[in-house]
Amino acid sequence: MTLVYSEILVRIFALEMALIFLPFQRLVKYLGRGRLWTRSPLTEKDFRQIRWFAAGIERRLLRKPTCLRTGLILFWISPSPIKLKIGVSEHRFTSKTFETHAWVEAYGQTYIGEGLDLKQYATLLTVEK
Repeated sequence: MTLVYSEILVRIFALEMALIFLPFQRLVKYLGRGRLWTRSPLTEKDFRQIRWFAAGIERRLLRKPTCLRTGLILFWISPSPIKLKIGVSEHRFTSKTFETHAWVEAYGQTYIGEGLDLKQYATLLTVEK
């Protein structure tokens, strides 16, 4: 798993650069082609550990972890099938705040924002791999 962790670290920094320099549609298309350089497919346990590691790196090094960054990393490293969803709160017309959220669906579960009521978000974009 050490090779995997070092690869994730490199990919997090590469993603930061790509978010600055690439249009979002091109970035998502590129990320859809990637996966980790492991010999065996990832299990759900591996996926959870990688999510934990990526979120920890973001908190410590970037200091501004976002659901979109974490979702893009998980989408990039994950084997098929996985869905990256980006949504906007359906309360946007009744409240003065504009709230968005990104989440990943894999292995029959939702990752990123497990405590949130995702039914309140209208999905703007779904990318499948």
